[in-house]
Amino acid sequence: ALDATILTGNLPAINGSALTNIDAGKVLQIKTGSKTDTASNTSTSASNLISVAITPSATSSKILVQCNVTGVSANNLSLVGFQIVRESTVLIKCDTSGWASSNSSFLTMGGNNTSRDQKSGGVTYLDSPSSSSEITYYLKWLNENSDTHYINRWGDNNDAGSVTTLSLIELGA
Repeated sequence: ALDATILTGNLPAINGSALTNIDAGKVLQIKTGSKTDTASNTSTSASNLISVAITPSATSSKILVQCNVTGVSANNLSLVGFQIVRESTVLIKCDTSGWASSNSSFLTMGGNNTSRDQKSGGVTYLDSPSSSSEITYYLKWLNENSDTHYINRWGDNNDAGSVTTLSLIELGA
């Protein structure tokens, strides 16, 4: 044990520059995009909701992708699919049969427009892009059929009632 009473003079400043053998889990940067206004969609083809670009510091970096959406449908039996896309590649798909497995990273079921039901959904995905060039990630949405779906609003109320977000967190390898 060191007896603190025998210490004299100035002690060196402590910082992390001399740390060694710490080689994973460092947060290097965070990029976030959000949509605060309402939007509607009747398309059965994926369309862009939010895009966020990031330039990884190294090809060994991983990108933690997180998103959250809240929406409502005019038809409570209709599905809304959301895709997490890196450039033109859908990163993950639902492990189900039918429409969902071929189209969506996650789903929400449409709420009842007139009763102001709102449904939320989201996903977190760890991506390994193996690039140090700028990469754009997209949150896209599409409909199972041509019903009208909305985000960021409560049923038949056109006022925004929530926020949709897409966040990218670069993790050092």
